[in-house]
This record gives sequence, structure tokens and C-alpha cells, in this order.
Amino acid sequence: MEQRKNWFVSINRPEDPAHPTPFEQEHTPVLEMPEEVKYGESVSVTMRVGQQPHPYQNEHHIQFIELFQNDLYLVHIPFIPVVTRPEVTMTLVFKEGGMLRVVSRCNLHGLWETTRLLKVVQ
Repeated sequence: MEQRKNWFVSINRPEDPAHPTPFEQEHTPVLEMPEEVKYGESVSVTMRVGQQPHPYQNEHHIQFIELFQNDLYLVHIPFIPVVTRPEVTMTLVFKEGGMLRVVSRCNLHGLWETTRLLKVVQ
């Protein structure tokens, strides 16, 4: 019998990022934006949960998504089950590069994270 994982013990990531399982694809946040941005210029940033759509039902849904840059907390977006999909696009201005981290929370499967290095050029 397969042992059930306690999803709420840590922040979850695909075990093999190059080959995520369908379950991992459904829960891992996705960050869409250029890999390189110009200093001080506006850039469109889209965050969503899942390479394939995550359910958005009362019984199983994404509660929020957050964006961090290095240690700076940039944004927290809450979602309401059934009426909102776990996706948001916003405009941000970056003045330094560093590690971007997107964290989302599934009500059944805990916190999920993806990271990406951002380069800011003059």
C-alpha cells in the first residue's frame, strides 16, 4: 500500500523538475515573464498554478499565490473557489536582479513553490 505524503510539512516542488508528474504539473506555480528586464521599466508578470489547470472547486482549490524577490515580499493574491481561477497578471518594476520565488497554497496539498533567476540590465 502506498504511504500517503503529508503535504503540509514543507514547501513542495517536483521531485524531478525535468519530468514532473501530472499531479506535480497541476500544483506547481508557473511564472511567465522575460528572463531579462531593463532597470526601472515596467514588465508584465503572469503567475498561475499548474502547467495543466488546477481544480477550482470548494472541495479542492488554490487559496493564494505569492511572489517574492530575494527576501522581499512583493505580493499576495487570494483566490475564491469556484469564481476565480488561480492566475493573475500584473505590472511590476524591477531595479535589481535576483531570485524570484512564487509560492501557492492548495487547500488539500499544501504549499508549492517555483523559483527563477531574474537578470536586470541597464
